[in-house]
Amino acid sequence: CFLIVTSGVYRLTQLRRLTFSDNEIQRILPEIGQLVNLEELDCSRNDIADIPDNIRHCRALQFLDCSGNPLANK
Repeated sequence: CFLIVTSGVYRLTQLRRLTFSDNEIQRILPEIGQLVNLEELDCSRNDIADIPDNIRHCRALQFLDCSGNPLANK
């Protein structure tokens, strides 16, 4: 089973909090950078190997929980 956060979520540009912990998500799309008002992102306890570089466009981001993922060192 290969799960990703669908592109429809990334159209919610006013979104401030996003939680998708414990869902076996394997990939966050680069479109995460469109969530410029995102303040909190909890993607803990999934199967995510890396966080897209475009997350840097989420300039309001204050809280990020990626614990419990097999993140690769870059």
